[in-house]
Formats: sequence, C-alpha cells, structure tokens
Amino acid sequence: AKATVSVSLHVRREAGFFVRCIISMQALLTSLSFVSFTLFIDGLWDRVEFQLALIFGLVALRFSAGNAIPVVPYLTTLDAYQNACIIMLVLLALVQGCIFGAFRRFLEASVTEGITLEHERMFNTLDLCLASGGFVLWGLFNVFFFGRTRRRMDDIQLMPTNGGAEGAGEINL
Repeated sequence: AKATVSVSLHVRREAGFFVRCIISMQALLTSLSFVSFTLFIDGLWDRVEFQLALIFGLVALRFSAGNAIPVVPYLTTLDAYQNACIIMLVLLALVQGCIFGAFRRFLEASVTEGITLEHERMFNTLDLCLASGGFVLWGLFNVFFFGRTRRRMDDIQLMPTNGGAEGAGEINL
C-alpha cells in the first residue's frame, strides 16, 4: 500500500507594492504624454522627442521592475499594463505625426493662397480634440483595467485553499 500525505498551502502575493511603485509610475508617465499636445503643432520633433523620452522611461521602469518580480512563463497583469502603456505612447506619437503631416501639407498648399487665422484655429482645435479624446480613452481604459483586476483579485481570495479539485495538494510516496 502507498502512503499518502496531504499538504495544503495557501500562498498569497500582496500587490500593493507593485501598484504603488510600478503601475502608478507607469500610469503617471503615460498620462504625461498628453502634455506633448500643448507644444506648438509645427514642432513635431519636440513632440516626438518628448514621447521618446517617455517611452525610454517606461522601458527602463519595465527592466527595473523585472528584477523585483518572479519570472513566470505567462503574461501577468503587470506585463499587460506595461504593454498597454507603451502601445498608448506609440499610438500618440503616430497620431501627432499624422496631424503634423496634414498641417505641413496644408501649409505648403496655402503658401500661394495665404494662410488664414481661421485655418490655424481649425488645426489647434483638432489637436485639442484628439488630445482630449485620447485622455478620456486612457482614463476609461484605466478604470476598466483596474476594475477588472480588482474583481479578479477578489475572486482569487474567495477560492477554496485546495483549488476546489479533489486530491489537490496530495503527494504520493
């Protein structure tokens, strides 16, 4: 006959450190990217330089955070949020490049016709609308993401310690 030993362990990782030190800094850096919309519309390189500095900051934060968390073979919530932040910064840089391209074509076409103050206001309004819309979408993403994460954490706390499966935690000798 085989001897059976049943072992039950309850392991829980506190997420407070990661939320305070890593995710909050990433959210702040990504939210700062909307400041680049306040730069002049014809200063694309200033905007891109600002966005690249933030992207490099996020990548550096990602590497430094990687030393503080255990290595697992699957995508964690922290990894998903870090990816979302970098994607958001790249999308904002692309949007600003498209706005600049349209503004530059408009300026080249209006050299012969003359640029009016009304046209310049139109581009500034477009720039402001895109920045506001992006900021609202970023805020909604954060509300959804943290709400979903909070619900998942509450569900994990309500699970039985043996995982609900018969024979979980048994070691056959």
